[in-house]
Amino acid sequence: MAPVVPALADSDALVQRHACEASIRAGIEPPVASIWPLLGSQDRFLRTAARLVLERIEPPRWADRLTSEPDVTTFFEGIVALCKHDRAEPYAEPLYKRLATMPLPGERDQLLNYLRVVQLLLLHTRARPQAIHDIAHRCYELFPHRDDFVSRELAILLTWFAREKMLEQPVHAALLQALRSSSSRPQQIHYFYCLRLLHQGWSVEEKRLLLSWFEDTKNWTGGHSFVPYLENILRDLYPVFSREDLIAFLRNPLEMPHALAVLLTVAAPDRLPQAAFLAATYEQLMKAEPAAKTFELREAVISALSRMEGQEVSRALRHIADLDPDRFEMVVRALINRAAQDDWPYLVRGLKSSSPIVVSQVISVLLRMPQRPPMSQEPKSEEAQPYRDLLLAATRLPEREQIKVVRLLRKWTGKRFATDDQDCREELQAFARWFSQTFPKEPPLPNLASLAGQSKWKFDELLSYLEKNPNGKNGDPARGRVVFEKANCIKCHKFGNLGEGLGPDLTTLKSRFKRADVLESLLYPSKAISDQYRGSTIVTKQGLTLSGLAAPQGDTLIVLQSDGSKVTLKKEDVAEMVASTISPMPEKLLDDLTLQEIADLFAFLESEPPK
Repeated sequence: MAPVVPALADSDALVQRHACEASIRAGIEPPVASIWPLLGSQDRFLRTAARLVLERIEPPRWADRLTSEPDVTTFFEGIVALCKHDRAEPYAEPLYKRLATMPLPGERDQLLNYLRVVQLLLLHTRARPQAIHDIAHRCYELFPHRDDFVSRELAILLTWFAREKMLEQPVHAALLQALRSSSSRPQQIHYFYCLRLLHQGWSVEEKRLLLSWFEDTKNWTGGHSFVPYLENILRDLYPVFSREDLIAFLRNPLEMPHALAVLLTVAAPDRLPQAAFLAATYEQLMKAEPAAKTFELREAVISALSRMEGQEVSRALRHIADLDPDRFEMVVRALINRAAQDDWPYLVRGLKSSSPIVVSQVISVLLRMPQRPPMSQEPKSEEAQPYRDLLLAATRLPEREQIKVVRLLRKWTGKRFATDDQDCREELQAFARWFSQTFPKEPPLPNLASLAGQSKWKFDELLSYLEKNPNGKNGDPARGRVVFEKANCIKCHKFGNLGEGLGPDLTTLKSRFKRADVLESLLYPSKAISDQYRGSTIVTKQGLTLSGLAAPQGDTLIVLQSDGSKVTLKKEDVAEMVASTISPMPEKLLDDLTLQEIADLFAFLESEPPK
């Protein structure tokens, strides 16, 4: 010990620090009196080394010094030393009393130290003496501070004081005012993050101001997780908003469509407006221009209805399906789980979906329903459509699912062309012949022997059109934006501020890839898959098999399927998950587009991204 203790009093700070470090390595416990002066050093490295030594000395030998210590820096370091090893509880009351009565540091860094020491002490003690209330009022009077970093620490403390009922003042109102007054976006986000924990005392006008601020963040730019991060904060604030609030704000849905979409997505069924009101809101949104502004809110309305019960919900969904053909597939997904006899025509229309998942689910529901297409004694051509749609749906299903088409055809027609389920393809061909004989005026069906064939477009044909044909080379970006939504690209890809960032970001596509490269990825999505966007095949313990992009979120797993739909699973329900060799992007993506629409889509992706 002899060489170490004298070195603690050396005039060189580096020597003193080495002496502290040496005492720790050697397990030497120097006298408290030799360490104590170093805690107030201007050299922060020496202060930290001295505190680490102090932490190894039992608090009864030095903690009582803190309440009378004149040096503020030493006082703060002593509290930190107690908290680091969770030994502050026996000394809580006198420490809080001094923090409540000591003059507030005027220097910015010391004031930050004061606020952070208060936070540490609150975390590491259970005692809540009156002095804490005095500290709380001090902080409230100090907020907002001219220094942003001080204001951030104050916001954290004020939020805690409000939640612990140690302040009667409306902390949420003070934070909201500071949020709206600040010109710094990081500062605004920090206040918003604190507000997510304050659910009491909000007025309707305060709620409106908060949502209005959130709506303005839609135009902010950031990384891949930026928008979901802000949305998750608003979701935490959902308890603030009552059913009456949602109704009031939805009366003018165009005022805050982005914010309302988030709230509707997370709202519990018992806090949602009535189905008829939501349907009327959707009708109002359909009249808005541009349509892209209401895209998220329209989908949120359908999502909200899908979580509700009752016949009026089905009526609302059918009304929306009639209003908005582009969202028909989403409506069908919502009807699948509540299918009633009145939904039969809409489910049959769902057979036209390009999504194998939707088609398979629709067929499963139709198999359970007693109704079948009305057949007159002499079949008429208008009665053919359900059968045609069902037969064509087989071409969009994997082979193992095609037997479901056969079973539904057997149910609808009362006919059977095979003794077992092994001759699925042959029986489909037999039903195709039956269709031609029963409805002779109908256009012929394609050859069903080549089920789930390749895209109708050939690579060379499309590339030649896009690079050599004047119409193909110069598409219309404005029309292309509509195609971007029609082809469901918007559900997985971001282009500027449009769409979702679940798949590759297309904002800088033009500068990174030639048209031939982009076309190849559209026609052959599984040819080359980046590890970042490689899908997974997931088998649940209940035997359900899902394929798509898997994104862990806490104890859940969100699976983005190839049709753009999302399924949320608990991780504990997953039996097996393996990397897939099939891209989550659907095959034959361009089949429903014309040549001009494809050219317009390329023109849009090569235009200036929307901001």
